[in-house]
Amino acid sequence: MGIITGIQRFHQRTSYTVDDGTGVLDCILWQNEPAVQDKIMALKKDLTSGCSELSVDFKVCAQSLLKKAEAPTIINEELYTHGDVMHCFGNVKIFRGNPKLDIHHHYKESDVNAETLWILDVLMTKQNNT
Repeated sequence: MGIITGIQRFHQRTSYTVDDGTGVLDCILWQNEPAVQDKIMALKKDLTSGCSELSVDFKVCAQSLLKKAEAPTIINEELYTHGDVMHCFGNVKIFRGNPKLDIHHHYKESDVNAETLWILDVLMTKQNNT
């Protein structure tokens, strides 16, 4: 979690520079590509037709996940702006010698106290681990 200090929009991704109080990290939000969308539609079709050997619970769960994956990653170009507090989860990777976070899940924090609580939690975790 941190404050967005920079935004760069590209055709297939948006890069957010996020400052969490200990430093800054570039967080990359990839947009779903047409090939992925085609694969999602094919999987949905397979789930609704045939597949009698799968349990009903599994089918419902899979259809729900595919529906979420089908939605565009960025609903609105102005999803986040400078100064917004953003939670983002994903995998850290090294690209050209710099760490980057490939975002898998993200949301905008609306609670004004969340950042302070997050920093206190980080400090407590560090203190307990030393």
